[in-house]
Amino acid sequence: MSHHLSTTHSDVIKVGSFSIANVYKPPSEAWTESNPLPSLPHPAIYVGDFNSHHNDWGYNSSDVAGEVLSQWASCCDLTLIHDPKQKGTFRSARWQKDYSPDLCWVSSVHGSPQPATCSVLDDFPHSQHRPSIIHVGLTLPVVHCSNKKRWNFRKANWAKFTQDTERSIPTIPRHTIPVDEAYTRFTGALSKAAHASIPRGVRRLYIPCMDEEAATLLKEYEESGDPDIADHLMESLNAARRARWEESTTQLNFTRSSRKSWALIRRLGAAQRPPKSAHPPVTANAVASHLVQVAKAPKERRHERNVRDGWRQYLRSQSISNPPK
Repeated sequence: MSHHLSTTHSDVIKVGSFSIANVYKPPSEAWTESNPLPSLPHPAIYVGDFNSHHNDWGYNSSDVAGEVLSQWASCCDLTLIHDPKQKGTFRSARWQKDYSPDLCWVSSVHGSPQPATCSVLDDFPHSQHRPSIIHVGLTLPVVHCSNKKRWNFRKANWAKFTQDTERSIPTIPRHTIPVDEAYTRFTGALSKAAHASIPRGVRRLYIPCMDEEAATLLKEYEESGDPDIADHLMESLNAARRARWEESTTQLNFTRSSRKSWALIRRLGAAQRPPKSAHPPVTANAVASHLVQVAKAPKERRHERNVRDGWRQYLRSQSISNPPK
């Protein structure tokens, strides 16, 4: 999603059941107030260089074009695919800042937008625009696990575990056997009860919060490809994620032990993965230029000429004393 060859407002193409509008608005032109872009049937995607400023997609202030575009998208029930945590889609060589004139809008049905994600790639050679990869469709987060076996405490039968331990532990002699042997029997009883009541195994591919209802919906979607089933699947996963989040946050307690709280915070930080900036915030030339501008010492051309001549003589003497091999 970088440069567009057409100078018209939009070129509509059909890809399967999707209507895709490739949009380019020159900076000097303005949107029409009534209908800036053609109305496309659902499912529809509007993608391209909109050249409009608005706070919703990362600009510090909104201009007239951005307000018109935002109002039109709201009236057409379109959803903006924009992640403020990613870098901008345009790197200004003049201002050395990131902007996001390249946008993507998707249509919605019954208030549910099409599932879509956008990933902004690194700088493209000889262009200020950055390529963007837009994935439209159902996307489920998949976690790749190691081969190490783990206990699934969420599916544990704690009643059976309590019953087994209460039945086996009292049978251990207290005073007739050594302490180390009693401890070995105690740990063995706990291990036996755990293996009998707590599932333990390996799942190399794991979808978080995937319960039986969501698994059934996923199987039906893979067989039919019905978008309505996909919407129900995402609703089921979102409800399970919300329940998991409420369960995790209600158990946080910094007064007794902060280990679980900090573990949750670290997991959230690792999941965010903020992108690293490809350009430093301040360049060396900008620092040197600022120092020269704010310096109080008067400039003397003769002194600058003497410094340059001395530096050239030093380089010349070094090249003569250390010739290249």
